[in-house]
Amino acid sequence: MPKNPERAFELVVIGAGVAGLSAVEEALRLNVRSVALVDNRATVGGSCLQEACIPAKTLASAIKYLKVLRQQAPSYGMTCSNFQWNLPVLKGKMAQVISEGVSFPFLSDSRVTRLHGAASFVSRRELQVGESVIRGEHIVIATGSEPVIPTIEGLSEAGYMLFHQALQLDPVPSSLIIIGGGFIGVEFAQMFQWLGCQVTLLEMNPCIMRGEEPEICDALAEILQQDGVQLHTTCQVQKVASHLGRKRAFAQKEDRTVCFEAEEILVAIGMRPRVEALQLEHIGVSVEKKGIVVNDELQTTCPGVWAVGDVMEPFHFANAAYYQARLAVRNALKKRREKAQDNALPWAMSTIPAVAHVGYTAEQARQRYAKIVVLIAQAREVARFRIEACPEGLVKIVIDAQTDRIVGCHMLASHAEDIIHLPTLAIQQGLTVWQLADLTCVYPSKSILFTTALATYAEEKQRQTAVKASQASG
Repeated sequence: MPKNPERAFELVVIGAGVAGLSAVEEALRLNVRSVALVDNRATVGGSCLQEACIPAKTLASAIKYLKVLRQQAPSYGMTCSNFQWNLPVLKGKMAQVISEGVSFPFLSDSRVTRLHGAASFVSRRELQVGESVIRGEHIVIATGSEPVIPTIEGLSEAGYMLFHQALQLDPVPSSLIIIGGGFIGVEFAQMFQWLGCQVTLLEMNPCIMRGEEPEICDALAEILQQDGVQLHTTCQVQKVASHLGRKRAFAQKEDRTVCFEAEEILVAIGMRPRVEALQLEHIGVSVEKKGIVVNDELQTTCPGVWAVGDVMEPFHFANAAYYQARLAVRNALKKRREKAQDNALPWAMSTIPAVAHVGYTAEQARQRYAKIVVLIAQAREVARFRIEACPEGLVKIVIDAQTDRIVGCHMLASHAEDIIHLPTLAIQQGLTVWQLADLTCVYPSKSILFTTALATYAEEKQRQTAVKASQASG
């Protein structure tokens, strides 16, 4: 039987990643009386800051410089030959960036108590942490996610890597099979191809990015293939085996079995919520395959218990975790409740060029609105992309035709991760196309890609009306 609570807190936060740290910081801003931060890892910052997002983005930046030199500099009369990676220096840079971003002075506040250990619920307000039991008036679950390991015959025996192991670059394999597309598989495929590794990407779905806008998926696939990545979609890996020091993946593709061989295998089929140790069944918290179930205020099915970040759907990005954590804490500590606006959360992938999104896809919008208009503009139409010799990519904007409001924007373009903030602001503020029509961007700049697409709205709306009238009369 668990002992009576030894300490009580106004707020208990489980998990010291981006979401958990953001929750603690917001609680202090709201003058919380006491807050406990519980985590069983040796360092704070979580996988994003320590072993995933930050080191991966640092590596992607290095790859970007090389790709510019190799692919774009020749158009300016420059050549890059005899290039070699200095891996110790590159790894040192990644470690430096990590160390510079893990300072959290607010944790020294006297109201914060850090507890090391795995937390598990013994009641709706009580948690077992090591040998102690603590109580929280409000509890925020921010335990994050972990890679899904597929049940594939022979995979464990042959051996495989996960993304955080691959980022050790020790050493870079000569060839690599990546099982799974999505943002992890695609990012790592491009990075390791440019590190000098021959990459084969195997994805079971028809598109390398499930749920992605088809125009962006197709364009990104073409870019990866131009980089040298061997892509195979609708390809289900069924068996893995070792052969003469190398690894073989046997996959079902259409009606035949295909064998792929490489020095190493990277598994990237997705992430799952890290919830097993919490014993959520003790307090009636519902958990589905992809995460803890919450309402639009981020509260779980157990009142007073909240879930934020990667432990829930739909976003597995640091900015989403940051936003959700602050919102959940405000809802927990203040009487006035706020609803999460997931449709206004942008996210991006560090491919080259980058992929960025905010709001609904065209398919999602069709399920929500009576009529939509879709606008597409190509990066090559904008002078800045041609000037910088990076004309690959496009923007796809989704508009509710009844209100003329932007409800989604999806980009594949150089610096898309920065341009996406224009449509993000438009969605957050409910702006119409006409309110943005007079927006004057710096010329030449990459933001003009967004306004170039908007400029065709009236024409496209008239065209759709004419088509609908023609169909009605026919």
